[in-house]
Amino acid sequence: MYRRDMKRGFSITKNSTLWLGLGVVLVAVSWWLFFSNVKLSIEFTGGVQVHTTNEIEQSAVEGALTTMATDNSWKLEDVSTSVSENGTDLLLKMQLDDSQVAAALDAVKETLVTSQAIADEGQIDSLTFIGPSIGDYIKKSAVWALGIGIVLMAVYMMLSFGDARKVIPPYTLASITIITMIFDASIPAGMYGIWMAIDPTIQVNSIFIIAILTTIGYSINDTIIILDRIKENAMADEKSIVSGKHQVADLIDASIWQTMRRSLGTSFSTLVVVIAMFVIGDGVIKQFAYVIGWGIIAGTFSSIFISATSLHVLTRKHK
Repeated sequence: MYRRDMKRGFSITKNSTLWLGLGVVLVAVSWWLFFSNVKLSIEFTGGVQVHTTNEIEQSAVEGALTTMATDNSWKLEDVSTSVSENGTDLLLKMQLDDSQVAAALDAVKETLVTSQAIADEGQIDSLTFIGPSIGDYIKKSAVWALGIGIVLMAVYMMLSFGDARKVIPPYTLASITIITMIFDASIPAGMYGIWMAIDPTIQVNSIFIIAILTTIGYSINDTIIILDRIKENAMADEKSIVSGKHQVADLIDASIWQTMRRSLGTSFSTLVVVIAMFVIGDGVIKQFAYVIGWGIIAGTFSSIFISATSLHVLTRKHK
């Protein structure tokens, strides 16, 4: 029998509805924040990317580039600049046919010189056209990766919890996996939406997609630790729970508090490193660290207050 005396703190399962309701609200707000502020990078929309060691102000070139696009009947959706110690990245969201690419690149170079953003074309370090097909590939790959990950994780957890099926029906683990992954991806996405609203240079790009997938992988690991302890305790006290002598809620609460220190310690130590990356890093490193940081916080919360309480709600009939 598991040691029920190891249970500490307040009962988390007692307020399962409250925690799950809070989770639903946080997910809804996160989606609103993300989709109301979303700005896709040229990796998804297609366009021209210019890098120069010069410091270019967006206001100094936006008008000239807009005129250039209008004169050539090209659709220029947005112009943005990102200035760092290494120079300026100038991003132009443009929809071009293959036959227009060469002419557009030449026109961009000429416009930067005539607008005096740069002295001559030699100050351009790189000039690249990115087609929207790359964005389609990234989006499809992300969806496939997420879908396959959910399926494999659900299958793994169903098989892993097969020994405790009398207390915890294995099919509930598939539901918990999906619920947890949705929460873990939504919170950092919502916080990224806030950053996009504050900083116009922050956009949804491949780094964001990679960070979200990494977050899901990290967070589900913490969830497995707690659920695995629940499994061990369920098997140790299976007869008492099945007979109704002990309640599943007590088992879940005890398991959460038994793993609480480990979960918080692991999350805190990882978060310290990620915060250092955000403070010291620049560009894509800062973006990656920002998403991962919020993902760690969301994953810690979901492991304790979402996955475990979801398990309690889905197994109440065993009380």
